[in-house]
Amino acid sequence: MYAKCRRYHRVLKNFTLFVFIAITSLFLLMLGVFRKKSRVPSSIVYSLTSEQVFTDKGIEDQFTSLNEERFQDFFGVSNLLIEVRSIKSLLTRNKMITIDAPFFLLTRCIKKNHYRSFLSKVFRSVIVMRIQELSSLKEVKKSVFDIAVYEVLHQHRYPEFDLVTTNSSLKKLPFAFECPGRGRRIMVWYSTNSKPMYFRGKRQRLNWNISAIKKGLDSHLVWTKHDVAFLESLGIHNAHAIGPILLQKPVLAERSNDKYVITYFDVTPLAPTNNWIIGTQENFYSEQDALGDLEAIITLSDDLMRTFDNKVEVRIKPKRAYSSMHSRRYIMKLIESCREYGIELMSPDSNLYEVVSQSDLVIATPWTSPAVLAKEMSLNSIFFAIRVADWYLPSSHEDIRVIKSLRELTTYVKRGIQKKFNKSTS
Repeated sequence: MYAKCRRYHRVLKNFTLFVFIAITSLFLLMLGVFRKKSRVPSSIVYSLTSEQVFTDKGIEDQFTSLNEERFQDFFGVSNLLIEVRSIKSLLTRNKMITIDAPFFLLTRCIKKNHYRSFLSKVFRSVIVMRIQELSSLKEVKKSVFDIAVYEVLHQHRYPEFDLVTTNSSLKKLPFAFECPGRGRRIMVWYSTNSKPMYFRGKRQRLNWNISAIKKGLDSHLVWTKHDVAFLESLGIHNAHAIGPILLQKPVLAERSNDKYVITYFDVTPLAPTNNWIIGTQENFYSEQDALGDLEAIITLSDDLMRTFDNKVEVRIKPKRAYSSMHSRRYIMKLIESCREYGIELMSPDSNLYEVVSQSDLVIATPWTSPAVLAKEMSLNSIFFAIRVADWYLPSSHEDIRVIKSLRELTTYVKRGIQKKFNKSTS
């Protein structure tokens, strides 16, 4: 009796899924019938976040940056499609932004006379699907709809297109990278802090799928020769150093002759209850450590204001917009301190090129990108963190000085201020 009930339940579940997929497929095909067809994108860009794209100039910056000449040897830039998993993608009028690339390809690019081939592949997938695969609609969509779309494009020899992702996909590549296709597979590294730290003498474990990255990607586009060397140490030999990759316009500004501008680029810590997201027990960017660094910057700022009066300007640039996942304690401390000590709290959406170019000194949390960007722009930068008990920090990283105490930081900064104004008066 129990076995019969299980069989009945399985048949009912399969039938329900079959009906759902049939209705959904027909709905999508109806959309495709009445929509004007577009040419197949030259490349599809995955893994960009809503925060990266939907800012004041986000969409414009993405397309301008990715169309730069230095990318053209690695993937097609003439007709990009950017997938952003956000409801904002449905509201934008930009036809090259989509919430779901396979749906876009099916309804906008696949010809109507190939819809029968698509339906055949969909229902064949449903028939052979095992019951244990039916628990997640997301997985069903991938293994039924998405694979059918890419197979149709491949089988009917549509123009090839490249697949581009970012280093936010290190744990798992987008499903499209597992699908058939003749285009290139590229990873664009828009940051430089994916390198592990040493905790109590032991190197942190990388939470990457190294084998999938080696197998599933044709090229890695990184910032510097140091990034290339790091990937080669992991057995990844298809990396190319092409300079800073910020996906922003290189907006440059003049530095002040009257002020010494210091910009501290922090990393807002997660709330302690959310540390599990990091994936390791050791969190270099913990609330406690971030607060310690912030206290040091505040003390430095107070000292400099009293010593040099109005000749010094201290600014703090958060890496990202704040969310409910971040440490409320850190954020409140930062806001209150900036108000009390006259420190400028910059918008997280500020153009990084512009902010760095305005700075006489960039202070960055190890091993984040602003310090590397400043160095590439021939500007003064350091890494700063007070982590002497549990973390090993070298005296320099990628030819950038690493400072680990407030005393050393204060001496270094005051020397730089005196050098600037002694030069200007001599």
